[in-house]
Amino acid sequence: MAKNWVTIETVNNIPKENISNNNKKKREASFRILIDNSKSLSIPDMKKRSQELYEIEKAKEDNLLEAFNDKRLKSKNLIQQALRIKKERATLIEKNKSAKQNKKEVSNNETTEKAV
Repeated sequence: MAKNWVTIETVNNIPKENISNNNKKKREASFRILIDNSKSLSIPDMKKRSQELYEIEKAKEDNLLEAFNDKRLKSKNLIQQALRIKKERATLIEKNKSAKQNKKEVSNNETTEKAV
C-alpha cells in the first residue's frame, strides 16, 4: 500500500459469528411458526383492502393539493410532491379526454363505412 493510505472496513471484513446448530434450529423454528401463524387474505378481501388503501392515499393527496392551493405548505419536499401530483393528475385527465375522442372517431368511422 502507498503511503498514508487507510484501510476501510467493509461488510466482507466483519468476522462471521459461529452459530451453533441449536441456535440455527431455534431460528428456523421461530421463522416457521411466524410464517404458519401469518394470515393470508382471500382475493375479494385483498381487493377490498387495496381499494381502502387507495382511497386513503387519494384523500391524503387531496389534502396536500388543497393545502398547496391555499399556500399553506412550507416544506420544499411537500411542495414538490404537490406539484408532481398536480402534474400526474393533469396528464391523466388529458389521456382520458384523448381516449374518449379516439373512441368517438372510431365509432363515427364505423357507422359511415357501414352506411356506404
